[in-house]
Amino acid sequence: MRRIELKFNIKVAVLIISSLMIFAIYNINNYTNLKNEKSIICMEAKGKVKAKAKKTYITKNSSGAYNVLGTIVVNKKYGLSKDYTYQNNKQMFDKATNAFNKMQQDAQKDGINLYIISRYRSYSLQKWLYDKYKSESKDVDT
Repeated sequence: MRRIELKFNIKVAVLIISSLMIFAIYNINNYTNLKNEKSIICMEAKGKVKAKAKKTYITKNSSGAYNVLGTIVVNKKYGLSKDYTYQNNKQMFDKATNAFNKMQQDAQKDGINLYIISRYRSYSLQKWLYDKYKSESKDVDT
């Protein structure tokens, strides 16, 4: 019985963000058995860097927000001060709202409904939600 192999090529763009920012493109060659195209016999990846790596700087602004490459980051590691207010970024919010509204209208033409389910929450609202979840369940992930 003779084995026939089929080679196909997929290009994948990979964006890696850590202390370095690297954009790379990898060619992934898959070799499959022609009779059973779903089983991958061998996978080969070759990559090359498309842009030079550059250092990313994390800065903390006067309102206590952490900024990474121009984006405010809020998570378990990087929090906001209690007195941080979203009014400081009203112009950015307006741009995002306008872009979302246009995307929502275009999606509706295709029969797709898009909704915003979460966005910026004030410290008092976030604290209220946390306390509520904690009262309902003793295992609250912070």
